[in-house]
Amino acid sequence: VQVEPTIYCGVRAMPEAAICEEDDILLEKWTFMRFAVMGGILVYRCLSMWMTGKDHMDEHPYKEHPNLTKKMVEGNLFVGVFMAACIFIQSEGIGLVVYFGTSACLDTFTVYFVDVFVYCEYVMQVSLYSMAVITFLPCVLVSYLFQARWYDAGQWWGLKSGFILLMMASAATSFAVRLILVFKLGWDDLMDSLLSECSFRLTIAILVPPLVDALQTVMLIAASFSASLSRSFTKEYKPFSQNIEGA
Repeated sequence: VQVEPTIYCGVRAMPEAAICEEDDILLEKWTFMRFAVMGGILVYRCLSMWMTGKDHMDEHPYKEHPNLTKKMVEGNLFVGVFMAACIFIQSEGIGLVVYFGTSACLDTFTVYFVDVFVYCEYVMQVSLYSMAVITFLPCVLVSYLFQARWYDAGQWWGLKSGFILLMMASAATSFAVRLILVFKLGWDDLMDSLLSECSFRLTIAILVPPLVDALQTVMLIAASFSASLSRSFTKEYKPFSQNIEGA
């Protein structure tokens, strides 16, 4: 007896395991792609910081971390890139680290370990990650508006820790809103209707997460970098009126 690609056992019931098993196993084998894409972007950025840092030691973000910068410049390739990564995490990468440390883990756990959804994992994956393009935007805004004033200028016992907690709360809220939009308002139904008859649905499901992660990574780095650079510029160059008063 021939069986259709997707079978539903009542309203909001789990699909029969045999229907999804082959697709889900193949999908899980390609999960590494999203981590490879993020890792590639981060390695590229750290290599760029290591290669250009020696000529910009008095500029942001190197001047805020003189000891790490000195070790980065004097060390070999591996030491230099590692120190560049430490500087990156404490400057333009902080928003990225907190967001993915919170949200990406929740995404992965939901896709592969929560057994309360109707559709196969490839539908869940495309549904969650496509909606993440919209729901993560408030996290970018939080990073841009608060990193310079709270994290860069704050102390660990005050605003610096407050920024990390705020980013964690934003990421968790983003995740919760995403679940509501996907599973309560029918985004998963729409994705299933589009993918169920698509012959290359697994290719879409494999490519969507790394593409979304790449977009999020670039946007969060850009937001944090812009915020920190703006603060550094403001701190270095006083307003014209202050320069006149101090003259």
